[in-house]
Amino acid sequence: MMMMRMRRRRRLPLAALRQSCSGSPTSLSFRFISSSHSSTTTKTVPLLWTTTAAAAATTDPNDAVTVQLLSWGRGSSGQLGGGIEELRLYPTPVASLLLPPSFRLSLPIPGRLSPPLNHHQNPNSSDPVDVSISCGLFHSALLVNRKLWIWGKGDGGRLGLGHENPSFVPTLNPNLDSLQSIALGGLHSVALNSLGQVFTWGYGGFGALGHSVYHRELLPRLVNGSWDGKISHIATSGTHTAAITESGELYTWGRDEGDGRLGLGPSRGPDQAGGLSIPSKVAALPVPVAAVSCGGFFTVALTEEGQIWNWGANSNYELGRGDKFGGWKPKPIPSLEDTHIIQIATGGYHSLALTDEGKVLSWGHGGHGQLGHYSIENQKIPVLVEALADERVIYIACGGSSSAAVTDKGKLYMWGNAKDSQLGLPGLPEVQPFPVEVLFLMDDDGLGIHNVLCVAVGASHAMCLVSRLGGASLGAFHMGVVKTLVEHTLLPGQLQCFVVATRVMSQGAIHEVRLLQMMLRHLTNNLTFQEACDLTEQSSPRKHEPPRCLNYLTSPHVVLWSAVAALCAFAGLFEAQELMVKDSCEEIVLYRPPFHLDPDKASGSSVVVECWQPGD
Repeated sequence: MMMMRMRRRRRLPLAALRQSCSGSPTSLSFRFISSSHSSTTTKTVPLLWTTTAAAAATTDPNDAVTVQLLSWGRGSSGQLGGGIEELRLYPTPVASLLLPPSFRLSLPIPGRLSPPLNHHQNPNSSDPVDVSISCGLFHSALLVNRKLWIWGKGDGGRLGLGHENPSFVPTLNPNLDSLQSIALGGLHSVALNSLGQVFTWGYGGFGALGHSVYHRELLPRLVNGSWDGKISHIATSGTHTAAITESGELYTWGRDEGDGRLGLGPSRGPDQAGGLSIPSKVAALPVPVAAVSCGGFFTVALTEEGQIWNWGANSNYELGRGDKFGGWKPKPIPSLEDTHIIQIATGGYHSLALTDEGKVLSWGHGGHGQLGHYSIENQKIPVLVEALADERVIYIACGGSSSAAVTDKGKLYMWGNAKDSQLGLPGLPEVQPFPVEVLFLMDDDGLGIHNVLCVAVGASHAMCLVSRLGGASLGAFHMGVVKTLVEHTLLPGQLQCFVVATRVMSQGAIHEVRLLQMMLRHLTNNLTFQEACDLTEQSSPRKHEPPRCLNYLTSPHVVLWSAVAALCAFAGLFEAQELMVKDSCEEIVLYRPPFHLDPDKASGSSVVVECWQPGD
């Protein structure tokens, strides 16, 4: 180990160092355990809802099931539900739902023909619990057992609480009851109750509320449409709304700037300010439809037979027909005639489709990587997302320029625009052109992976529901020389912190290096040895304090989280990891040292130390 004493430099407090590493503080807390001391900092996750049976089961934690709502991304308007304006880099708990062991979770899935029996449910239960989530532009909603909790920006009355004030925590809306589904738009909200009635509220400037007027509604108001029977499905976008009757008829209303997104034809154009405030039947649809999704300037419908029909703007191949000819008339997608689709999802300018075999197709605008094809190119027709080909996907969702998928194993994958951390993984580039798995840190048990039930994505934030599978632990133990240093032909003993990340389940515990890397990246972001040296003093002025290890001399541009993860390689725990380095363009790339140091010679008295520089 190379050691030397240097002149004293200004020392930053640990809190300041952590803040400079992460970019902004988050509400997550972690549990650290060491051989010499331990400290625990936790944040209470509010229990938002429970049943009598679940409450009785809390005497034995193994007899109750916890479902948690998590949020991440940009929360400048309170849409994350954490009580403050914040930026959450990864999924963080907002609220908990305590369910009995015999629960059956009913998930109304936007754009889906019929929700499958979720793999977290008890098929023998006769008492289902209805839970769904939705993300708007700057507000969020959670529907639990037909009750609506809503929070975020309040401008225009979009929260439906009778005022325009924001709410930074989930707030029960007392003005609605017996709800079946919820859909949030840009400045408005839409709800469907168990009687098949549609309610809207918020900003009505483009007719998106469907009340024959264009003013705002601070409280939920019933939409008196001309349809016969009950409504079974609703959807909305930033400015237009759609509803499907039980017989499969589709009605639309809201903004239409000549792109044809309402599907009503030239005879039913906007009646004021570029919008139509009266729900009108899409008579041009030749077949009944069962699901609908509203994109930014286009609309997609799905029949009971699994066939897609769409219409509206097509300048970015949003309609997936191979050309840029759009318009108001609904048409099928030729390349999908022999494919059975079970769910559709739309973003601002792109679409996703889920097949009955669990495969994901995407098309349209790809400028933010939201199509998941390892590029930012547009796609003229639906193309398989190859990165998910080995997974069976059961749930898809789109944000404005990002996408998400949930697998049958409870994994969450996201891709696309990561500018506001809405993909839930720290350190991603602003454009993430292929799916990456989202990992989870939890407040009350430190570290762990949990099964994802569903996901909702907004413009700059996202939410998901997860079921708890077990606790986890994070420990730090003093170790000697780790074999990874020798395998990488580097000086031994650079770091002496061995971090063990374990996932604890009822069947036992396993160590996962991905969790370790995620934890380390949170603590240090992409800080290098040189940057860390610049932030803190290099050596203590105290006479009897041992000198620090001066890694900034041997490997100044290696990122800290990479070095610690590499040092943790240990038989039976973690496999050997590649070292990563920050290059001159601030990109994180593989470490390629320009020299080779024989481990047998490293213990000698004369060692030539070369300093690696980017570009060497």
